[in-house]
Amino acid sequence: MKEVTEIDDIMITFPATSDEKKVIQEQVDEIKSRHALDLEAALSYVLLYGVITSLIIITAGVVLFVYQNRTLDINQLIHTANFAQFTATSFSTVFSRKISPFALISLGIVVLMLTPYLRVVSSWIYFTVKEKNVKYFFITLWVLILLTLSLFLR
Repeated sequence: MKEVTEIDDIMITFPATSDEKKVIQEQVDEIKSRHALDLEAALSYVLLYGVITSLIIITAGVVLFVYQNRTLDINQLIHTANFAQFTATSFSTVFSRKISPFALISLGIVVLMLTPYLRVVSSWIYFTVKEKNVKYFFITLWVLILLTLSLFLR
């Protein structure tokens, strides 16, 4: 006599025949693939929203520059030692209420540069908290360390 167990959309009978095991494995594989697509979708949204946010901020800076100077000839040099100083200067200038076109453009560049970094941080958190996958935890941690060093060291 077979015992039938139903979990959500999956029906399992015990003892299962080889055909039933194959169907169960296909259903499990489908669930896993949907789960992987969720991660890919979430990470693609991080990239999409980061680029769109950066585009909006840079466009606002360019429009403000053109409005103030009636030209599109932007000649501005960035005098900072590293990305950390550039980021701190950009944020402090924008949030000190002395908004200038160059401050907005610099902030947009910072957002654009931090977007892939945020994607790796999101992946690392996902593999740590949700998947609890040690292999991908360490691989993503290594990429995160390399990105951090490349961003903040000169």
